[in-house]
Amino acid sequence: MGTFSKKWTARLMSSFGIARLMRQLHRHRIAVLMYHGVVRDDEKHVPPWMVTESQFRWQMTYLAQHHRVLPLSQVVESLLEGRPLPPHSVALTFDDGFRNNYTIAYPILKEFGFPATIFLVTGYLDTGQALWPDVLFQLIHRTKIEYLDLSDFGDGTHRLKTPRDRWIVFSETIEYLKNLPAQEKNRRLREISRRLQVDLETIVRDEHDACALLRWSEIQAMASEGLISFGVHTDTHEILTRLPFDEARREIMVSKQKLEQRLGEPVRFFAYPNGRPGDFNEAIKRAVKEQGFVCAFASTGGLIDRPFDPFALERLGVSRDMSRSYFKFKLSGGVAWFERWLKEGGKVNGQGQPITARASQGCLRVDVEFVKRGTPETGD
Repeated sequence: MGTFSKKWTARLMSSFGIARLMRQLHRHRIAVLMYHGVVRDDEKHVPPWMVTESQFRWQMTYLAQHHRVLPLSQVVESLLEGRPLPPHSVALTFDDGFRNNYTIAYPILKEFGFPATIFLVTGYLDTGQALWPDVLFQLIHRTKIEYLDLSDFGDGTHRLKTPRDRWIVFSETIEYLKNLPAQEKNRRLREISRRLQVDLETIVRDEHDACALLRWSEIQAMASEGLISFGVHTDTHEILTRLPFDEARREIMVSKQKLEQRLGEPVRFFAYPNGRPGDFNEAIKRAVKEQGFVCAFASTGGLIDRPFDPFALERLGVSRDMSRSYFKFKLSGGVAWFERWLKEGGKVNGQGQPITARASQGCLRVDVEFVKRGTPETGD
């Protein structure tokens, strides 16, 4: 769903009261938000998976007013033990371990008293290197080359003259590379670097760069203060199903060992790189369980409800292109509901099941009454 259609859909659903209805219907489901980085408002050339400081502060304010932000450990333990949680419970997670989690996000989290869990890519910490998606983004946005010829890759020639051109090329190329085996993906990334005439070794050497990763000292400082906990996101951020199984298993095992050695305590939570269907499978889930993790998180975009698979727990991704109304609609479970509605070609209820026209009309009547009793939503 494009940025314009996201905003349009969220506003439409809010105007009909559907966003409020979704929030009420899903109040006992668990929302686990998936962030990556939080950057300064004036930061230039930032990957789309990072939000701005002002966005993040508004989102935390909204959570403080309308939700219960709980430690991920409490959420997981309640789910596994079958204990209920307060309505509108939320947990916060961050993937990859960007340094701005410490310099920008952490002070805001402390201000609100919100716990969060950061999933670390252990092999890149303290190296001055960037993860490959961030490398690709920087290559495309730093180059002075105006055309990228990938015809020998079966992908044609791409224009790079405008920011929009570069955005389109990045969006298409990252999806293309994600689908390749890891070794081939890395080979083609090096070749793209050569053609764009940007040296891979120059990417992210500045600790203040938006894509710079945490230092171990910063991780230990946050861990010692108790508000932030840590899980692992593999050792090198390769998509596990794109690796031979023995290598995938090693990614899981080594990342856990490294983090436990540094923190001096068991690491129980795992997050799959990319985390979409096809990025992990039953064999990968077994490997995660065998290493002693109690659960693993995907990024499939839904709320957690029973029954659930503890090794494929859903999360809601948060990105910079979200309007305020879209953030609220997604947090309510409405986006996942609406996407199922489109996929089914008809109506689905709050549990994702088809409903009759009569039931649909009944839901709308309930919605009208609920909106009348509720308080006005804040706007975009």
